[in-house]
Amino acid sequence: MYARFFGGSHPAGHKETTRRKAVASPDMPPRKVQLMLKGRRCVVSNGARVTLGQCIAEPVGEDDVALHASVSGTVELVTEEKVVLRNDGKDSVCPELFPWSESHAPNARQLAVVMRNAGIVGMSSGDGQPAHKKLVAAAAAPVDTLIVNGVECDPWHTADHRLMLEQPDKVVGGADLLRQALGVKRAIIAVAGDKLDAVNALEAEREALGEHGVTIKTLRRRYPLGEERILTGVLTGRQVPLGANPIAVRCVVFNVATAAAVYDAVVEGRPVTHRIVTVTGTAVVKPRNLLAPIGMPVRELPDSTDGLRGELVKTYLGGPMRGRVIHDEDSAVEKNAAVVEKDTAAVVVLRVAGSHPRRGKSVCIRCGECVSACPMGLLPLYARTGEEGGREACVSCGACSAVCPAELPLHEWMSRKEEGQ
Repeated sequence: MYARFFGGSHPAGHKETTRRKAVASPDMPPRKVQLMLKGRRCVVSNGARVTLGQCIAEPVGEDDVALHASVSGTVELVTEEKVVLRNDGKDSVCPELFPWSESHAPNARQLAVVMRNAGIVGMSSGDGQPAHKKLVAAAAAPVDTLIVNGVECDPWHTADHRLMLEQPDKVVGGADLLRQALGVKRAIIAVAGDKLDAVNALEAEREALGEHGVTIKTLRRRYPLGEERILTGVLTGRQVPLGANPIAVRCVVFNVATAAAVYDAVVEGRPVTHRIVTVTGTAVVKPRNLLAPIGMPVRELPDSTDGLRGELVKTYLGGPMRGRVIHDEDSAVEKNAAVVEKDTAAVVVLRVAGSHPRRGKSVCIRCGECVSACPMGLLPLYARTGEEGGREACVSCGACSAVCPAELPLHEWMSRKEEGQ
C-alpha cells in the first residue's frame, strides 16, 4: 500500500455513516424530472409518451452526448434549456436498446460512438465532461496505461465505494473494455486503503473473469489523491506537466462509475439514466446511498433519509471541500432548482453550527499550513497578491482552506482567475 505525493491532508472522512449502506432506490420516486439540454437537439415534443432509456435529445457537436429519459411517462414541458418529464411510476423500459452484438470487443472509434450515444460523461464528482472525447484523445496519443479511479478521497462520499462493492463485475468489465479499445496492456484500478472490502470484491471478480490485463492497486488514503494528475504521478512516477492532463505522459484516467457505465452500454445496451448519490451530512437523519434518476430535484432526496434536523442548514452539491453550495439559510445562496446530474456523486447537508462558516475578518498569520497542504506546491497564502506561484496549476481541492487556522477562504481565492477578486 503506497501513496506518496507532496502536500495533501487528512480531513475527517465522515464515511462511516454510509459506507455500509447498500444502494437503494428513493422511497418516493420523483413526480417530475428535469433534464438539462445544454445545447442538444430535443427530439420529443410536449405531450409525447416516453419510456425509460429513450433518447430525448441528440448530440449536436463533438462535445455533446445524447440525453435519455430517466423515467417513463409524459413530456410536460420543452424549452431551449430543459425537458420536464412527468413520471408515471411504471419505469417502462425502452424497447430500442441495443447491446454490442459483434463477436469482438469494440475498438476506440467504435466504443467512442457507443459512449456518445449512451450519454456517458466523466462521472466523478464535478466532472461531467464527455467521456468519448477523452477516449479518442487517448487513442490518438497513444497511451500505454489506463487508470480507473476508485480512490474516492472526498469526505462524506461513498457512492464509488458501494459501486465497487456491489457491482464489481461492471467495474472490472468496463475497465477491460476500455483497455482493449485503447490497445494497452495494463489497466490499473486504484482503490484507497479504507475500502479493503471493495478491493477484495474487485480481486475476486478479476480472478473469476480471468482478466489478467486488469490489476488492482491499493493506495494509502490521503486527500486529494483522487485528482487525476496526482493519481497518475503516484501510480506511474510520471509527472503531468503544468496545464496538461495525464494523456501528456501516456496515461488516461476514468472514474469507476464511468467504467461501469461503459459496461452497461456495451454489454446491456443501457444508456446513463441513473447514478448513485450519497445523501449525508450532520443535518441528515438517516444518511443513505440512493440510485437516483438523472434530473431528480436535489431537494427531494432528503425525503428518503427521514428528512433533515436543525433549523439552519447548508447544502453542498459534492461536499464541503470542493463542492458548490446550492442552499444556505444563513446567507443569500438559494438554488432550490438544482437537480441530480450525471456527475452528482454526493449531496451533503450540514447544520450551520457544524459547517464551519468562514469568518472572513481574520488575517493570515503566515503559519505555512496551506503551503504544506497544497499538493501542487503553490503558495495559497499569497492568493490575494498574485504571488501564489501559478494559479493555473491549482486543482481546486480545497486542502488549503481546510487546514487554515485563520479560516480564510483560500480555496475561493485560488479558484478566481483574476487577481485580487
